[in-house]
Amino acid sequence: MREPIGEETLRRVAEMDRVTAWIAELVLAEAGRRVIEVGAGMGTFTTRLLPRERLVAVEPNLDHSSRLRELERKHPCLSVVEADFTHDDCRALSAERCATPSSA
Repeated sequence: MREPIGEETLRRVAEMDRVTAWIAELVLAEAGRRVIEVGAGMGTFTTRLLPRERLVAVEPNLDHSSRLRELERKHPCLSVVEADFTHDDCRALSAERCATPSSA
């Protein structure tokens, strides 16, 4: 059975190490110490955004957020939020006081 297009895309991007490194470099050049990553997916960019004073990874997919939770246990600066910015009320995230949003 074929993977859904979104899943296949995430997997392929995760395998393109030079491309993800380049994109992360562009984001990091502008990122502050406190970042919200919207649509963290499988954590391809999350790992590249660490370490930070604070990194909030927002991801609606429960399978992906469970992978992100493994990272969260290893990195105290990381907080995983299971939410969908297009449907959920994410105003509580303003308490995180992050200056830099990212959806790399």
